[in-house]
Amino acid sequence: MQDPVNNLEELVRAFDVMTVADLARAIEEAADIEDGETVFIDDLGPGVHVGVGSRGIEITFPTTVHEVLALAAEAERLNAEEDATFRIIAGDPDSSVIIHVPHSSREIPDDVRSDIVLDDEALEHELDAMTDAFTDVIAEHAAAASGKRPWLFVNEQSRLVVDPERFPDESEEMNAVGMGVVYTRTSTGEPLRETDAYDEDGLISRYFEPYAAAFADLVDERLAAIGSVTILDLHSFPLNALPYELHGDGTRPQICLGTDAFHTSKILLAEALHAFSGFERATDSPFSGCYVPLVHYGKSSLVNALMVELRRDLYMDEHFQLVEPATTPIVEAIVKLIAAIEPSSFMPAGLAGGYFNCVIAEDQ
Repeated sequence: MQDPVNNLEELVRAFDVMTVADLARAIEEAADIEDGETVFIDDLGPGVHVGVGSRGIEITFPTTVHEVLALAAEAERLNAEEDATFRIIAGDPDSSVIIHVPHSSREIPDDVRSDIVLDDEALEHELDAMTDAFTDVIAEHAAAASGKRPWLFVNEQSRLVVDPERFPDESEEMNAVGMGVVYTRTSTGEPLRETDAYDEDGLISRYFEPYAAAFADLVDERLAAIGSVTILDLHSFPLNALPYELHGDGTRPQICLGTDAFHTSKILLAEALHAFSGFERATDSPFSGCYVPLVHYGKSSLVNALMVELRRDLYMDEHFQLVEPATTPIVEAIVKLIAAIEPSSFMPAGLAGGYFNCVIAEDQ
């Protein structure tokens, strides 16, 4: 069947198959076609064609215009994801859990690398120190092993590009050591970027803001679908404190559970302590805090969060390589925690008098 389309330019652009200029050239080339003949220019999607005939432009659709425009929107979304600096891995439609993996990547775009003053060897050492290596692997294993698969939000850029967990203003305590949203100092206090020689606002608009917006959108989508959300903020830390740590004199157990003094659920913390009972564990040492998108921070009692910090010698060797068998008990503990969190066995904060409020804070 054929239906008219008023917004052909938007439709063509969304499918990213051809430009309007291409379409105009095709029309010009087809000007001598015979009456009634249709020349298909290009496929726009399953069963969708733009044709040029003596009667003008013809669009053939498999069903209706609205369904084709829905296909166009999906294509646009997929194109945007290809350009994104993060991955959202869909979970079960009924899952209320989002595992956040913000610091597992070593990837630094070339144009960002050019503003970093370290040589290649020094940069590799800094990445060794600051990357929560393989936390993405552990998160994916836990998701796959869960009865109700959680959603994953994984940063695909190094925290040396921007740190998505920092406060983007003067309230960020890590600004004191040059490690706010955009780091200017290394883990040992050496210069990472020259002051005023890089575009901080550009990095924030290019990386930090889209990341925060996408995470907030995912939380909103889960809230609309399920009614509550629990964010498990997955990190790792070294056995020995690094010089940049503001609170590095605390104990360094195998598992650190980061909470916030303002409103961290006692039930959520208790479930986490139980799930990780096979490990040496502590609360808020050596790091504290839990990630919640700023738009939900302090506003939604239905958004719950807990940071899970893994000491790296639990699952990595001295060469920073993954020891796969060592991840099994970690994955099992995370799966146990996820099972306890899901609404079937874990009352949402909004139904418990706001019992689960958690505000944004960050690890270091």
